[in-house]
Formats: sequence, structure tokens, C-alpha cells
Amino acid sequence: LLLTLNLARSHKLLDQPGEANTHYREALQLLMLENISKTRATKVYEQYAEFLFYSNQPDSGYLYLQKSLKESRRLYGPSSNQNAQLITTIGDYFLDNKKEPDSALFYYHKAITLWNSSDSLQLDNYNKTLKYKSLAGEARSLAALAKRTGKLPDMLQSEMAFGKVLKQMLSLSLTLSTENKLVLGDMLKPLYQQAIGVEYQLFKQTGDTIYLNKAFKFAESAKSAALLASVNTQYALKTADLPDKVFNFENQIKNEMATLQRILAAEKEKKTPDERKIPYYNNRLLALMNRYDSLIHQIEIEYPKYYELKYNSGVSGVQEITNHLSKDEVFIEYELTDTILYRILLGPGGTRFDAFPVDSNFFDALTRLISLKNTHIEVENRQRYNQFKQDAHMVYNLLLGNAGLETNDHRITIVPDGLLGYLPFEILIESNPPATTSGDINYSNLSYIVLHHPISYAPSGTLKYNPFFSNKNQYEINNMLAFAPLYQGKVNDDARSNQSHNFGPLPYAKKEAVEVSALMNGKAITDNLATKESFKNIAGQYGLLHLAMHTIINDTLPMMSKLVFYDEKNDTLSPFLNIYEIYGLSLNAKQVTLSACNTGSGKFKKGEGIMSLARGFLFAGVPSIVMTLWEVQDENGALLMKHYYQLLKDGLPKDVALQQAKISVLNHANMAKSHPFFWSSYVLMGDTTPIVKKQKNYTLWFGGLMIIGIILYYSFRKQNHN
Repeated sequence: LLLTLNLARSHKLLDQPGEANTHYREALQLLMLENISKTRATKVYEQYAEFLFYSNQPDSGYLYLQKSLKESRRLYGPSSNQNAQLITTIGDYFLDNKKEPDSALFYYHKAITLWNSSDSLQLDNYNKTLKYKSLAGEARSLAALAKRTGKLPDMLQSEMAFGKVLKQMLSLSLTLSTENKLVLGDMLKPLYQQAIGVEYQLFKQTGDTIYLNKAFKFAESAKSAALLASVNTQYALKTADLPDKVFNFENQIKNEMATLQRILAAEKEKKTPDERKIPYYNNRLLALMNRYDSLIHQIEIEYPKYYELKYNSGVSGVQEITNHLSKDEVFIEYELTDTILYRILLGPGGTRFDAFPVDSNFFDALTRLISLKNTHIEVENRQRYNQFKQDAHMVYNLLLGNAGLETNDHRITIVPDGLLGYLPFEILIESNPPATTSGDINYSNLSYIVLHHPISYAPSGTLKYNPFFSNKNQYEINNMLAFAPLYQGKVNDDARSNQSHNFGPLPYAKKEAVEVSALMNGKAITDNLATKESFKNIAGQYGLLHLAMHTIINDTLPMMSKLVFYDEKNDTLSPFLNIYEIYGLSLNAKQVTLSACNTGSGKFKKGEGIMSLARGFLFAGVPSIVMTLWEVQDENGALLMKHYYQLLKDGLPKDVALQQAKISVLNHANMAKSHPFFWSSYVLMGDTTPIVKKQKNYTLWFGGLMIIGIILYYSFRKQNHN
């Protein structure tokens, strides 16, 4: 039976519904055999129901849910956690498939009643998550009812329900590992988006900015939650002087509690639980919880700063972000669902909260713009040129239109969401000239937004302005270290692996590293000296890091994405620096530039954003990262970097320096190299402050004062003479 179920699940994962259905039907037949335990029935029915929902057969799925629930009640009694889980799924059926929120609410309330009747000690994190799913269903049902009636009291009731469940799930996340925080983020993302939708309707109906601020906080909470928690912990450890033994003891108790909760839950779910073990596990768990509570209370008293920083789950609100903005800065946060784009804009002109419907036309245009990295310049034609203009203007209108940006050259910080994280906003065009039917294809003549607005990006406003990064903005730490390894083709993953990668040379990487390091009076390590070990040994001594090298992006295991250094062909010395290793580096850099390869790409994860290499450097305390959204092996890229560092050296803010460098390359490029592929890949994430103070021209000041002094002197003499 288990083998048949595993085959069914495997075919489902391979998107082979026909084969999966065959094996599920075989499993149902096996239940009829006398030697098959009847305790398996409830799980078989439940899994087949899940498959039927997946196969767009919800009514059949509902029937098997009822069968599963009947077996569950027979095996475990009327009040088990298994029953609560199944009843919640039935609620999902009525809400999502039948569009009957009243019926769904009835089932969610039944499930919540069952969860509340359970001993809280028995609820491990998995079952707590299932309980919160019931609460989330209640909130979603209330939102659907409010949408139907349009009445303010119904909206407020829905808002309260979303606030309740999201607050509880946020508290749970504080106790989870980073990996489990990522899983929870997948669950929370659609809830945050629906909560934002409710806040938007309340804001639209009442005009009260309190709902705008709540929506903004939900949008912040929906992004990079695991990274923010890690950064908060790092900041707490660095600033609060918590002894290592206390920190390790806290983690040890948490791990023991999680293990014991799993054992207890498994015992309770057995058909005939051992009545001697359950009280024993309960007593042990209670003792651990008391020890943990005592420890946290002790930390709160003896190390209040650490407690406040680590267990602070709050995010920045509208006012906190606005306080960081200068008069020429605009901050825009997006939340993108399948049907609606939410945009919250903070700036000198006040705040805006907008919602725009989006459809397949928008997503098609967005996908084509993101696919610039696959451009084949040699086959560029007029049709593609016209399509690009149409797409770039259409997406501009939705993302930045009617935002009050047309009359001022504001500096813009973008907090993207979903697919928007792969888009260089700089390529969007403010006006769409008529389609070209004859003449040259000239990308340099388009009204790119980068011509008027410096643009930077942030994983969230809370992270951009996090105090963890504040000590890295000192002007005096400007020594640079640049790396450009030599690549000689095949490199094995490790000494025990048969997998290998082929890395060709990066033609302009060495030249780029040498030139920018010379410009910044820094040090360039190139060719066979650019090893992983040399980087780890000296990187912490430098304020600016420039890495022109290959990368490997692992979408399946993002923590295994890596930078590729020179391969020393030594079984004990790997050329790969993984993201998780970057986490452990003690870096003092205030900017890292990840040049040449697609260092800004990676898998999008709900609740976290793009799992790029930049995350590792943010965790290591680097406040500002320049990276590439696709691979650039071109002289233009090296030239752009040279311009960028020269402008940084002149005292410009980082976002302005990158903007001016792009404009310079665009203005001097030939017809082919003016294509956005060659200049728009480089993006700036995080802090934008200058790395050096802009030098004042004291010669002009002194000269001016001398002239004024001479004029005053002769005027005084003339008066005395008269």
C-alpha cells in the first residue's frame, strides 16, 4: 500500500495525473484486503481527495474528504487534531471551489473549536500551523462576505480576523529555524496580500491613513521575513554582549521542546496510544517549557537589550520610513497578486495607496522585459524594437504612472514583489513613440526613466534602514579589494562528486578589477592568486569589495548558490564559496560589487523575495550591494564600472553614481550597444549614501572672499578720502 501511494505521489509531482490516478485507485482497492490495516484508510482517502482537488475535480474530492473524516472519527474519536485538519480542508472546498463563504465559515468555526479543545502542549509547530490555517480560513471567509456586502462593519470584522491570525503566526515564526521560517513564509504570503486588500478597501471607503499604515506594515512583513529575523539576531549578538553559553543553551532547549512535541503528537495520533508514555512526555515537555520561560525571563532581566532586539518582530511603518527620506527621495513598495498590483508611495508630496488590476497582457509584457537577458542582438529587428517600446511603456504606466514623478528628478527606492524583483526598472520608458516602420533601430533615443531618476532597490524598508548596517557608513573605510580569478574550464563540485561545471574566461574581468582598484587606490588579486582561501583571509580588512567572477545559482537549494574562485586543483581546497559560508564571514565592507555574472538572479520564494547571492552579504552586514541581473561579458560593463567608481570617488550618492554611469555608457554606445541588455543589468540594493564626503572647492571660496575684501578695502579708503 505504501509503495503504491508513493508511486501515486511521485507521478503527481511529475505532473502525470493519469498515472497518478491509476495508482491511487489501486491503493483504494488494496484497502479492501484483510491484511491491510484499516488505520490507513483515512490517510488514503485524504491523499486521494487532495489529488482530486489538484486535478480540478473538487466535488469528487469533497466526497473522499467526507470518507476520510468518517474513518478518522471512528479511529481517533470526535475531537482529534486529524478531524480538525480535515474539517478545515472541507471549509477550503466551500470557500475556494463552491464560493460559499457562509458554509465555509461554519466548517472553519467547527475546526477552530476542535483545535481550542486540544491540550496546547500536544500542538507541535506543525499542528499549530494547521490550527492557524483554520483561523486563516475564517479571515478569508469574512473577507469574502465583506466583499459581497460592501459594509464597513463586515470589513472591520475581516480586518480583525486577519490581524489575529497573522499576529499568532508571527509569534510562531520567532521560534522556528531559518528553513522553517521560509516554509511558513510561503503560507503567509497570500494571507498578507488578502489582508492588504482589506486595508485598501477600508482606506478607500474611509480615507483614514491608519489603514494605509497597516497595509504598509503588512507589505513589509510579507517580504524577507527570515532574513530580517536573522539580521535582528546578528545585531542583538553584536551589540548586547550575550554570553555564548546563554545563546547556545536557549537554542538547545528550543530544539529539545520541538523534538518532544513531535514525539508526543505522534503518540497521541496512534490508534491505541500508550497511556503511560503520554503523561511522561507531558511532564517532560512542561518542565522544558518552564525552563525555557525562566531562561527568557532571565535574559529579559539581565540582557534587556538582546531580548528587545532579537524578539522584536515589528517592522517599520510609514512614518519611520518617511523620517529616513530626504527631500528628493521617493520610496515605493509593491505587492503583486495574480489580479491586483498594490502600490504604496512615500515621498515629499505625501503618501499614496493605489491598486491596479493586472491581467495576462501585463504579465506577458513583464515577462518579455525580464527576458532581455536572453536577447540575441544579432537577430534584433524592427518588430522586437517596437514590441520592447510597447512593453516598457505599458509596464511603466502600471508601475510608475500617476505617481507624481514626471515633474521632478526624484531618487527612487523600489521594494519589488514577485516577478518585479527580476525587472530593472531603469529600462521602463515614460513615453512610447510611434511604431517604427523604416529607418534605424535606435534604443538610445528612448525616454528611459533612468535618464531622470536614480533608482535603487531594497528587500524591504525595514531591512534597508536596519541599525545593523548603520556602523558601515563611515567615510574613512574606503580601501578596496578586487578579485578576478582565472578560469581553466572544468571544475568538479567537490572531491567526492562526479558533477562538474565548465567555466570559460571572463574577457574583461581582470581589466575591470585592475582599473577600478587602481582608481580607488586599492588592491587587485587576479588569475591564480584569486582563491577562495585568500579571499576569506583578507576580505574583512577592506571597506569595498569588487568581485568579477562566475557564479552558480542553485534554485533548488538557494543556500548552495556560490561564487567561483580560482580552482587550485586541490582535493582539500574548494574554489566555491557558498552562501551559507558568506553568512559566517566577518566583513567590514560597506559595499560589495558582484560583477560579470548573474549575481542578482535566483529563485523567487514567497515571503522572502529572490534568493540571490546578495542575501549572504546582507546577512554578513554589508549594507550596499551592486549586482547583475544577468551575465555581462562586454567592454561596456567594464566601462560602466569604471565610471561608477570615479563618480563614487567624486562624492556622489551610490544610486546617482550608478545612474550617471549608465547614462554615460548609453550616450557613447553605438547603435547595437545602446540596447538595454548591455547597460541595465547592474542594479544597486540597499544603502545609497556616498562613500566619501564631497569635497568643497575651498579655492573658489577663498578667491571669492579675497575679491569681496579688496572691494570693501577700496570702498573704505574712498570714503575716508572724501
